[in-house]
Amino acid sequence: MPIQLPSGVLGVVFDVGETLVDESRAWSTQAEAAGVTPFTLMGVLGALIARAEDHRRVWALLGVEEPAGRALIEEADLYPDALPCLRAADELGLVVGIAGNQPAGVEAQLHAAGFSPNFLASSAAWGRGEAFARVLRSSRGRGRPRAGIDPLRR
Repeated sequence: MPIQLPSGVLGVVFDVGETLVDESRAWSTQAEAAGVTPFTLMGVLGALIARAEDHRRVWALLGVEEPAGRALIEEADLYPDALPCLRAADELGLVVGIAGNQPAGVEAQLHAAGFSPNFLASSAAWGRGEAFARVLRSSRGRGRPRAGIDPLRR
């Protein structure tokens, strides 16, 4: 059965972490490097996210230094349906984007993992922090010019 999209849908934008990429390995590696258990780190991290607070505060709340470096995204970290989903959207003729509150270098890592969207944006590349997440949620966000789609067009 063919997919029927609502009229006027011209594109889709996917978040990176926990949408396309399972971040369990990356956060577990960070926990071990900081000397805390992954369960403890993820519990505090989840509480910060639930309260809409900056997730980078996790290290201060745990009383540990933030570990240097981050685990790189590997193909094994992708959710099984991530690449097929983006390919299906592309085959439907949609503009496909990936954007997220991610560190420098994520674009190259995602390309290396097999993604080839129409555009790929990260908070680090745009020089934005947590405010980037609010931009992504806004229909008037900076993603509009890059995608070539006016979200206010009816």
